Amino acid sequence: MDPVTLATLGGIAYANHRINAAVIKRFTYSRTAVATGTDNTPDTPEDLQRLLWLASMEPKILAAVRTVHPGAFTSNVYRSDLLNIVLRQHGYATAKHSRHLYGLGLDVAWKGISAGPTLDAGLRAVRDAIAGIGAELRDAIAEHDNPHLHFDFFDPLRLIDKRTRATRWKQKRADKSWHTLNW
Repeated sequence: MDPVTLATLGGIAYANHRINAAVIKRFTYSRTAVATGTDNTPDTPEDLQRLLWLASMEPKILAAVRTVHPGAFTSNVYRSDLLNIVLRQHGYATAKHSRHLYGLGLDVAWKGISAGPTLDAGLRAVRDAIAGIGAELRDAIAEHDNPHLHFDFFDPLRLIDKRTRATRWKQKRADKSWHTLNW
């Protein structure tokens, strides 16, 4: 894949933002995909656009995580539909509608990571730090079965998520019967 110059993504401007094949290769790498010969390239052009967006945000996300967990690194980003099925067949409990399938999930680990209180430590601080970088965080989870932090982001293309958390909150506050709404 040749380097891709991204001028605009979903109305979000990127000045001279270059993402090359190495970034996409790193974001789509999977030991299981390699071992089984499973194609893990993005399923749709929109998935690729989301990966490019996430690649532009990754340094800021890692910097936020490293304020609490020094040495943190990205361990998993993208998973194709086919790889998701293969992982399920190999006994992994992958979600059928995981944000990884859309290029909107990011897993972070660090050397010496283990399940327990240290995994949960600082998760709120990490969430707050990520919220301040311009990436709309949908969810942050400390996964204990395969220790890592998992982050879900709202779709910058607004194809999956029609409303962001901020617009949901504004609607809740404006609607007197907000407690009856299904979010």
